[in-house]
Amino acid sequence: MMKGWSSFTAAEASAIRALLARKIRESRDSQEKTRHTLRRKMHFHIRDFDDGGRPFTPEDFDNLVRSGRITIK
Repeated sequence: MMKGWSSFTAAEASAIRALLARKIRESRDSQEKTRHTLRRKMHFHIRDFDDGGRPFTPEDFDNLVRSGRITIK
């Protein structure tokens, strides 16, 4: 069962991509704050779409959009 949303506005999608890019460059402590923002403010839960093992990137997000698992309204 998904905890977050799978449909976002173009502005929300852009913000999610920016947060994902920022998360990759941050320290571990800062990454948790960014993940919190993704979950609480953007309603995007990485675990809804990724089983872990490697960093989730903006490109992963775009691949989900292309596959139709995430829609942009």
